[in-house]
Amino acid sequence: MPVSPTNRYAHPWEFICVNTMYTATILFLTLERLKGDESFWKPYLDILPARYDTTARWTEAELELFRDPYIKAKSLERLREIEKDYLALMQALEGTGYDEELNFDVFEWAWNTAATRCFFLPEVTECAMVPFADLLNHHSDSAVTWTVSEDGVFEMILGGSAPVQKGDQVYNNYASDDS
Repeated sequence: MPVSPTNRYAHPWEFICVNTMYTATILFLTLERLKGDESFWKPYLDILPARYDTTARWTEAELELFRDPYIKAKSLERLREIEKDYLALMQALEGTGYDEELNFDVFEWAWNTAATRCFFLPEVTECAMVPFADLLNHHSDSAVTWTVSEDGVFEMILGGSAPVQKGDQVYNNYASDDS
């Protein structure tokens, strides 16, 4: 969505309603990153990758090495999506003070963090970040269910017939998720 005077947001939170499925999380991560040492989430943010080396940031020459037009097209599409969301957020934050601090690198970091670390639940319309659960390794045979309990607690339910023993690695199953 190009930024223009005719599609300005009346309030920065309207950005959440009209953009990607990660928008609330991206906005939260961006603002927390800008808080620096003042962020309650700083210890968690500090263990996340400082930078993501995705194909969206590769040069044309690097993408050509794949010799696959689909990968090149999807990589360029992803970069355009990130840039579009960045412009929309900059427009949404205009006049708040955050627009003066925010730069593309911080936003791209937040976008990639959300895209690679969010969990999605049928009960929730946005993604949820679950510190440390996002560090679980994948195993295609892992029978894992993620849900929200009646009292609002995010739960990981391990399936299967064998109990988990002390010292066992617990796996997630990312299924067909391309993150």
